[in-house]
This record gives sequence, C-alpha cells and structure tokens, in this order.
Amino acid sequence: MNRMKIVQIASVILAFQIGSNAVEAADLVAPEPPVVEAVPVESPWSGQLAIYGWLPWMSGDTGFSGLPPVSFSLDPSDIVNALDMTIQVTGDISYDRFGLFGDFIYFKISGSQASSLGPAVARADLGVGMTVGTLAATYAFYEDESTVIKAMAGARYWSVATTLDLTVSQAGRRSASETIQWWDPMIGLRGRKELTDKFYITATGVIGGFGAGSEFFWDVFGGIGYEFNEHVAFTAGWRGMGVNYSDGGDLIDMTSQGPLMGVGFKF
Repeated sequence: MNRMKIVQIASVILAFQIGSNAVEAADLVAPEPPVVEAVPVESPWSGQLAIYGWLPWMSGDTGFSGLPPVSFSLDPSDIVNALDMTIQVTGDISYDRFGLFGDFIYFKISGSQASSLGPAVARADLGVGMTVGTLAATYAFYEDESTVIKAMAGARYWSVATTLDLTVSQAGRRSASETIQWWDPMIGLRGRKELTDKFYITATGVIGGFGAGSEFFWDVFGGIGYEFNEHVAFTAGWRGMGVNYSDGGDLIDMTSQGPLMGVGFKF
C-alpha cells in the first residue's frame, strides 16, 4: 500500500467519524416543543337586546276624578287604526349566574270608542298613552346543558295618561285628561330550553303590586325561537298582562293579550 492510498483511507475514516459525531450531537439537541393552540375561555358575561312588536286584544275599565268611568274593548285592528306610536324593547345582561333584566313598553292610541259605565253618558272617546318599565335582578338557580331557569325580583313603573271625551246627555260635552303613575314590586321566573342547536323555547312570568301600588298585576309570555347565528335570533309567542289599580276616583282595570314577535341581538 503506497502513501497515496493510506492518505485516502485516512480521509474516508475521518469523514465517517465526523459524520457520526454530528449525528450523535444532533441526537443530543432537545426536540422542538409541540405547538399548542390556545383554547378560548368562555366569558362569564353575556347579554341580549330585543326589539319586539306586541299586538294584543285590550279590554277593561278606566276613569279618574270628576268624570264617570268608562269601559273599553279593542281588538288588534282597532289598535292599529288608533295607534299613534309605540316602542317595545327588552333585554338582559348576566355575569355567571347573576344578572339584570329590563323591559320597556310605550304606546299611544287616540280616538278609540268606549262605553260608559253610567247611564248619563251617550258617547265616550278614549285616548291612552301608556308607559310600562320593568327592571329586575335575576339569579339562575338551575342550569344544565340545555336549560336555564332564573328567579327574578324587582320593580315595575306604570304611567297611564288617559283622555276622555264624553257626550253627557244633561251637561253636553265634557273632556278631561289625567296621568296616573305608580310603582309596583314584582317577583317572577324566566326560563329557556334548547330544543336543537337552532330552536329553543322561552317563557317569562311575573306577578306584583300586592297593594303597594296596584292591587295586583300579572304578566306572562311563552314562545319559540330560532337562532340564525350566534348573534341574531327570532322569537314568536303569546303575551298576556293584566293590572288592577284604584286610588280614590282613579281607576285602571285592564287586561291585554295577544301575539308577540321580536328580533334579538346577542353580545
């Protein structure tokens, strides 16, 4: 073996040794840690705001000092014809199990017919501007994967501005208006159950007054909803409400019930 071959063999052995050392060094390097995607944490805050339309049948008795009380009965078509303006919104916000619920109704009707409770009145025209505002604290005392039931306690504000235009047989025509306002304590329940990933049912029921403002009032709603996406939903159902208030010559004894539809926006 000549000197040239000895050099070539030595070079091959050296290259092999260097390669082996490089492989061993590579094995000693710590592997890259796996990439872990961040899991979004669900916020304890949630809420929604809904705009709705309630078109009820309304009936009852109303009156105030100085004029005879009158009785009225209006169907949805009567209300549409006499309606001047309405605003109807509801919403709630929650943190974990605790929350606040609000509901606001304003409507104004004019020129609707009423009948007198006394024989002396030949004709009665009624105009009503009514505001009903509700604010209540809520607590979700029952929750599972598809159902939540909340207890409610709060207050309801009523303002009823009534205008009566009476044709009295002996005294001719008499007109007067008065605004009656009061607050009522209230308690109730509110619930929702998911039927599918899109459909759900919902219900709310409250009672109040208990002689603190009105003698008694009740308000119930039940309906079915459809979620278009995680932010927008549609609800349709039936709502009924009644109130009995009297103070001296002031009287509001009214029942309303009818279909309700609304669009809600979640956040």
